[in-house]
Amino acid sequence: MNRKSIAWATATLLALALLLWAVWPRAQAVETARLARGDFVRELVEDARTRVRERYTITAALTGQLLRPDLKPGDAVRAGQVLAQIRPAAAVLLDARSQQEQGQRVAAMQATLARAQASVSRARVAEQQARSDWQRAQSLASQGFVSPNQQESALLTLQLRAQELAMAEQDVLSASHDLQRLRIGLTLPAHASQGPVWAVRAPVSARVLRLHRDSEGPVAAGAPLLD
Repeated sequence: MNRKSIAWATATLLALALLLWAVWPRAQAVETARLARGDFVRELVEDARTRVRERYTITAALTGQLLRPDLKPGDAVRAGQVLAQIRPAAAVLLDARSQQEQGQRVAAMQATLARAQASVSRARVAEQQARSDWQRAQSLASQGFVSPNQQESALLTLQLRAQELAMAEQDVLSASHDLQRLRIGLTLPAHASQGPVWAVRAPVSARVLRLHRDSEGPVAAGAPLLD
């Protein structure tokens, strides 16, 4: 091999070596740290709006003198608890037209109460069916025939039906309260102003949101007293 061939071979090897060095992957710089077990805390701050699902406005059952209420906004009350006391005014005889209108209002509220009671019956049947489905899903899940998702879906359905039943029962209590209030005008005796005060009671267990009247004074039938 002559010197010219050796030179060409050397040049070729150097070129290949330079090319290989150019394309060879470089080591990447990384950051290292020691692993440690701990709590991950994430805070989410957003504006929200609170809504009352079931609001009940308690009204005066009859015309008279409202005694000073003892409740304040935020107080919890039980179903049947006295919310306000009214000393009835002297009864005024109703004419035929007023008696007819009052009777129509009573009849309309009776129909509302009947619909509410029917809704309770339907909601109770649906709740019992949902409870049976959930119990059956539990039994099948213990045997491996029902997936956890199906079992959770049955439980959510049961909870929804239970809430619907509770709301329907609250509607019945509210309608019964309103019907009692409408019947007062037809049954109040003429000497009611000399009798005991009339107690306005809570139709459901709830919490006082607002007082429309916070002091003693005259009040007309149907005037709002508190929410």
